Amino acid sequence: MAKNQKYKKYYMDTIIDSILVPVDFREQSMIALKQSYNIAKLVNARIILLHVITGHISKNNGSGFNDDLDTLTDKLNAMSQEAVEQSGVPCSFHIENGRIVSSILETAKNINARFIFIGARKMTIGPITMRIIKEAPCPVFSIKGKHHRHGCHRIILPLDLTKTTTEKLDMTKKLASYFNSHVNVISASAPTKEFKLTRLRLLLEQVKDFFVNHEISCSTKLLKTNNKIDDIANGLMDYADDVEGDLIVIMIQQENPLKQKIMGSLARKIIMGSNIPVLCIQPNSSKKQ
Repeated sequence: MAKNQKYKKYYMDTIIDSILVPVDFREQSMIALKQSYNIAKLVNARIILLHVITGHISKNNGSGFNDDLDTLTDKLNAMSQEAVEQSGVPCSFHIENGRIVSSILETAKNINARFIFIGARKMTIGPITMRIIKEAPCPVFSIKGKHHRHGCHRIILPLDLTKTTTEKLDMTKKLASYFNSHVNVISASAPTKEFKLTRLRLLLEQVKDFFVNHEISCSTKLLKTNNKIDDIANGLMDYADDVEGDLIVIMIQQENPLKQKIMGSLARKIIMGSNIPVLCIQPNSSKKQ
């Protein structure tokens, strides 16, 4: 079989709404799968498991068990059945043969995925996870922590002064309304930037009013720090831990090209360092949500 030839797809239907969960049978992808259940119910979506084989089927392909195609199919079938029982939503699976990142991105487009849930291990939060997050056609939940969270009691929403704030607000409002969450809105700035501090205070109040007007509990915090990316990221994550947050919602790019490198670094550090799930939204990727 040619290296780039795809294996037969199993349980293929015409899918309208779906959530894609890449699985490699390791603990972190299993945690990501369980974390997808509530969101699947929220958007009335089917869960699609994806296992990518990077070489030929053999007795040891790195999946952790002796396999041929039938054995692999049986394992994924059992996993999908268990997901149906635990989540109450439909679940099916795909098997792809090829490169991991391109297979995940292509499948996400083909099934019109509303979200991707990916278990991010420390060793892979770099070229693989970050590329998926940056190139995905939909928002991505990055799950690095080991703790499985039931529901979402507290959402952490970092804000800056860019135009992409609207997309984060809309997504956060939907999630908070569904889970009856409290939203903690936080922003950071150097204490010497008085003009920026004034604008951020105004923004925080406007955002708080937005959530309150939608009957969502909300509080705000202005974190005064220096302009170093490490310190800002650590401050935001420390705050999330202090208030026992369940989810951080971030934009991974800004509309201002001059800020993309800086904000990309901040987003990367939060994704790499956060022990709670991070919802990563690209500008325009959440319009259909």
